[in-house]
Amino acid sequence: MIDKLILKSLTEKLSLEERHQLNKWLDEDRAHRDMMEAFELYWDGSQYGLEQEKSLIYENIKTQIQHKKEVGGKQAIPWLKFLRYAAIFILISGLSIFIYSTLDIKEKQVAIRHIEKTSLAGQNISFKLPDGSHVKLNAGSRLIVPEVFEGNKRQVELTGEAFFEVSKDPSRPFIVKVQDLEVEVLGTSFIVKAYKDELNQLVAVKTGRVNVKSIDTGKEVDLVPNQMSVLNEYNELQKIPVEDYSLIFGWINKEVVFKDQTIDQVLQQIERWFGVKITVQKELTSKRLYTAHHYNPPIEEVLRSLSFVYEFEFEKIDEDEIVIK
Repeated sequence: MIDKLILKSLTEKLSLEERHQLNKWLDEDRAHRDMMEAFELYWDGSQYGLEQEKSLIYENIKTQIQHKKEVGGKQAIPWLKFLRYAAIFILISGLSIFIYSTLDIKEKQVAIRHIEKTSLAGQNISFKLPDGSHVKLNAGSRLIVPEVFEGNKRQVELTGEAFFEVSKDPSRPFIVKVQDLEVEVLGTSFIVKAYKDELNQLVAVKTGRVNVKSIDTGKEVDLVPNQMSVLNEYNELQKIPVEDYSLIFGWINKEVVFKDQTIDQVLQQIERWFGVKITVQKELTSKRLYTAHHYNPPIEEVLRSLSFVYEFEFEKIDEDEIVIK
């Protein structure tokens, strides 16, 4: 995994989350940073092709590290440790599909640090981004965001669900990347939902205008208030009206809403919303669909309502575990 991240870093193709992962790995050990510096020295200081002999790769990096030591740079990596690092670099070479005929040595930019905001199961958290935009992160979600937005765009990466209120900046679009979608706005409020354990990924607009693009197919749709897009399991991107506002936006105001959902879907959402583990010891029919609307309820209220429909009893073992029987 780390070899692919290093290759992407050298070719400047890292996503925000990948950059975040690489930074964490670099911070784990000073030797990791020495290894990365060795790779960058080779990458910037030599011609590169897939056909190069392994011995040339070893000798090139070894020579440049030794030169760096002689001119007063940081201490070189011990040779035995270096062999291990060079072996990883060879693996990177094999993964590459690029051939570089010439490379200019360029000044390295200071890496921008990234912040990881995580809302655990049973939590909702709100925070402000570096540009003044506001985010509310739903339970079981994660957002990767740079400490400072630089360049001509403001980009974040989301896993799970979040409500964004984006500060307007016509010169720098705001971009949210999820599993298979890229959402671009200038200044608006909207929801993005893309949990890894759910088939559909959706975007719904509260105010303003939003552009949604399928990363795989390139298809795009523009959304305005009370419209939403759904990317289904067949990779089809559709634009549809928001028919039930509380179903999509209700969680922002602590509403727990179900509409025509199976028991498995309902229990999955209850586990996420309340941060519990539900063990089912009784067979529950999947043919009966469930609809309900609660406002800021305790979990017992939700389970009681559900038990009337599916005819079960439940027991709270502790704060984190429920048994249905």
